[in-house]
Amino acid sequence: MKSPFHRSPSSSSTTTATPTLGKILPIVSTLDEIKMLSSIPSITDIQLRIKDTSLTSTDISTLIHNAQSICSDQNKRLWINDYWQDAIDAKCFGVHLGQEDLYKCVHNHGIQALRGANLALGISTHSYAELSVALG
Repeated sequence: MKSPFHRSPSSSSTTTATPTLGKILPIVSTLDEIKMLSSIPSITDIQLRIKDTSLTSTDISTLIHNAQSICSDQNKRLWINDYWQDAIDAKCFGVHLGQEDLYKCVHNHGIQALRGANLALGISTHSYAELSVALG
């Protein structure tokens, strides 16, 4: 069964391939880190993990849009940790959710929104029970 988050390449080829993560997935919290890492050819994906509690929702949205712009310019795929609505708005590649944020996303119709926007989804699991939840 194909994942509902399967991402086909944009080419007109009759074969499709599911993108895979690169060998390195740096998890960063600043635009400076994204700028530095996006210039490294072997890095294909970068995850932005925002944990600064002093940022407003406008600050977070601006940060995500700026990060996406940098990654897009460098042909990198940007994953956003937790802020799935902003990731959709910024047209990021994917979202990574922990269990609590997954629950919130599901109950706010976020899975359908992610699917509709064709974003990839990564889910944290730390036990067989959490794996079961993630697999549906």
